[in-house]
This record gives sequence, C-alpha cells and structure tokens, in this order.
Amino acid sequence: MVVQNYTKKSILKIKKKSSNLPPKCKICSSPLKPSVILFREILPSFECYKSQQLAKETDILLVVGSSLTVNPIANLPLYSINAGRKLIIINDESTYLDDKANVVIKNRTEIILPLLLEQIKKEISK
Repeated sequence: MVVQNYTKKSILKIKKKSSNLPPKCKICSSPLKPSVILFREILPSFECYKSQQLAKETDILLVVGSSLTVNPIANLPLYSINAGRKLIIINDESTYLDDKANVVIKNRTEIILPLLLEQIKKEISK
C-alpha cells in the first residue's frame, strides 16, 4: 500500500493546477482535504470524550479566539465550570459564558497572546 502524505501547501498547489474541486489524490483519486474538522463534519468520538474528561480535570481552561457558538465544542467550558475549575476567555467579542468566566479579556488574540506570553516568561524567570 502506497501512502501519500499531503501538506496544506501541497494541497493548495494541486488545487491551483486543477479545475477539479476538491483536488484529488494522485494515487487513489480520493478527494483531498486538510486534517481539520470542517463545518457539518462529525467530531471523532474518542477525541470529544477525551476533551470533556480533560476539561473536567484541568485547573484552568483557557478559551482563546472562539465565539463558543459551534457545538459540541462550544459546551466544553461547561465541563470545567461544573467541575469547579477556572475559566479564562480571550476573545474580541462577547460569548455566552462571559458571565461565568473567572477572567474575560475582550481584545484581539494576536494582541493579547504575545503580551500574555511575555508576562508568563517574566514570572517564570523570577
């Protein structure tokens, strides 16, 4: 069995050359897609379950750049909240869980995350 590994870059290159949408694998002619879950696709069961378990066990759940509107992942923070864990939300718009979060930072993630990382590095180096 021959396995062809495709990167995002290689898929885009094939897509540019081809009028077929979606682009096809050179070996098996199957449609190529990035290794992400797209809208209306079902999340793998094990990964969903594992995410729920980890959300219950974490000390702090950090939600970054999510409107928390796409289920089932939109409800993931509820597992942390119901287990008495802390919730931090960084997003440029309000979410339905802002009032339940311990910390809410309303700003763009590309501005906040570098500042947060800089602060963490300072604290660690003390």
